[in-house]
Amino acid sequence: MFEADRSYNVAEKDSADSRVLEGNVVITQGTMRIAANKLILRQDKDGLRFGEGFGAPVFFTQKQEGRTDFFEAYGERVEFDERTDNVKLFSKAKLKIGKDELTAEYIVYNTTTEKYEVAGAPPGTRLPQSTGRVTGVLYPGAKDGTPAKAPDPASEPAPAN
Repeated sequence: MFEADRSYNVAEKDSADSRVLEGNVVITQGTMRIAANKLILRQDKDGLRFGEGFGAPVFFTQKQEGRTDFFEAYGERVEFDERTDNVKLFSKAKLKIGKDELTAEYIVYNTTTEKYEVAGAPPGTRLPQSTGRVTGVLYPGAKDGTPAKAPDPASEPAPAN
């Protein structure tokens, strides 16, 4: 399902159906949601959808299977593809799962396996040496796979003088 301020079809030889969505675009499928300023949505002859979205930022979220938290990611551009089950976020990308947060120029997430990769640059891209770093804060998880609680600063002992 999608919502947008404007929607129009475009003819493309590589897809059975192509549609441009503009203005407050939201695509929802199950617990997955993509929000963008503009999105080009394509569908192949087998009915599988793929496309590219643009925004400041583009927002992607999906509920994690068997958990209460969501996978949340932001970027200036998103590519999604039902044929590979991948969502890719580019440029000023940020990922948040529970309390964990990662920032990079490239994030790829598989919606079926729920595995992700975070990199300083998309594959095959070279960035200046001063950029292209991945930064993050990761909290240890509990043995059952649920995220651990962040330490409570009030319960930590005061530093010795």
